[in-house]
Amino acid sequence: MVVGAGMAGLTVASELAALGRQVVVLEARSRIGGRIDSRPLIVGGVAELGAQVLHGATNPVLDLPGARSAAVELGSTQMPADLVTTDGVVRDLAGGDGFAPPPALFGALHAMRRAVGPDMAPRISLSSALTMMRLPDESALALPGWLEQITGDDPRDVSLERICTEPVFAFRSDAEFTLPPGLATLVDPLSETVPVHTDHWVRHIGRDSDGVRISYETGHGTQGTMRAGSVVVTVPPPVVGSGDVVIEDLPAQQLQAAQELTLAPAVAAAVPLAEPAPHDAFRCDLAHGCGFVTWVRGRHHVSVVAKGGAAQRLAHLLTEDPARLCTLVEQAGPGTRTTDDPIRWHDWTADPLATGAFTLPHPEAAALAATWASPVAERIHFAGEATLAGPTSPFLERARASGLEASLRIHQITQGVGA
Repeated sequence: MVVGAGMAGLTVASELAALGRQVVVLEARSRIGGRIDSRPLIVGGVAELGAQVLHGATNPVLDLPGARSAAVELGSTQMPADLVTTDGVVRDLAGGDGFAPPPALFGALHAMRRAVGPDMAPRISLSSALTMMRLPDESALALPGWLEQITGDDPRDVSLERICTEPVFAFRSDAEFTLPPGLATLVDPLSETVPVHTDHWVRHIGRDSDGVRISYETGHGTQGTMRAGSVVVTVPPPVVGSGDVVIEDLPAQQLQAAQELTLAPAVAAAVPLAEPAPHDAFRCDLAHGCGFVTWVRGRHHVSVVAKGGAAQRLAHLLTEDPARLCTLVEQAGPGTRTTDDPIRWHDWTADPLATGAFTLPHPEAAALAATWASPVAERIHFAGEATLAGPTSPFLERARASGLEASLRIHQITQGVGA
């Protein structure tokens, strides 16, 4: 039995099925995909309200059936890009007029790290480092705001050492790819290899001498129980940590790890356009809570993704004044015209099946992930991007890798092979 029909759950299910195991997947949502949420729009095309892109031309997810041939590389070095600072002023990401854009500040931070030495760098916060650099206010505020949109967490108290050495804070230069039919097409073929029961919210997992018992509720309000030799849990750890899914006899340290592996606040929205976007463009809007705003040539919508503290502001804007968001998009892109069609959006923080977009990267995450991923009595197993969490960004390939790893571990246990 596999709990969760996201990338991790469907990967482990399809792999075990290929090894000759009988597998059933239970999914609480009415759709598959988990934190992949591809939505068709009235104006045409598909908007990604969950995972946005695939990073890198060698990304193993691109090796899934049909993915590489359908993938389209996003952006270019020539695409217009700017940043709206907290005072509401639009500034070119190339810099100028006394403004030091976030990318330009990294060289200065690395120079400071070398100057203060290995003993002091771990003791200086990013905020202190920016103060020491005597930057104009808006330049000093822009870098933390930018990094929060990348990592999902406020970086002001993060040490200079971590900012300069951990990959999650680096400016990525590898290619980004999207799938015009939607990232959900990555998991569709996997779901065809095993039975998947949607609208089945697993509430309790217990063990006995014969295996495991899985109690669930359906979307129609009925309750039921299934039995299996073993179960793979792929839900985000906080769903277990909060008690929404109860795992009987889960060790206390494992439950604590589930509670501490928190997810990044995030909201994703698709603002429909009257005409397709004429070119690629990008804006980081720190003034209005919009986060990263992206135009892709030929798309009938603009993507708006806010993380960290900005996520709550975007959710409020979408709830109370969605017309204001349309106005901001039109002002940001000359010639851009939005429509009266409803904005499609997903508040991942308020989603009880997710509690956020991805596991927050931090130095302690790897140890917590190892504790969370430990099998219970060789009957209850775990997969999902959180099982491989660490100080790096949790992209879609990590969810798939966790599924492959879990399927191999289960196969080795059942075959009596040392893991």
